[in-house]
Amino acid sequence: MAFQSLSCVGAASELRVSADLLEKGYYVFRSVSSTCPFDLLAYDQEEEKVYRIEVKTGTRNVTGQPTPNRKQFKRSWNTKVKFDVLSVYLKSDGTIQHIEIEPTKGEELKVI
Repeated sequence: MAFQSLSCVGAASELRVSADLLEKGYYVFRSVSSTCPFDLLAYDQEEEKVYRIEVKTGTRNVTGQPTPNRKQFKRSWNTKVKFDVLSVYLKSDGTIQHIEIEPTKGEELKVI
């Protein structure tokens, strides 16, 4: 298989997460700007709620927990919170983990 650039890997992960959300009944919108602070918007019609989603490609760590690419993850994690859900596409087994993010005082993040 040919080498894939990080932007191609990221775009493929965004499309996989989009398909997963569509199958779950969300309306999904993908950003067309590389400077957008999140990758996707997902609209839940039943709850009338919009979720800003950041997508990362990752693997499982030794305990089985999803682990996003550290360098890419640190870049988005260290900025002010601009997304509601972190969706990690686990390339190793083809699964997707959706983690709701709850901002707390001082712009720190708490994974719930």
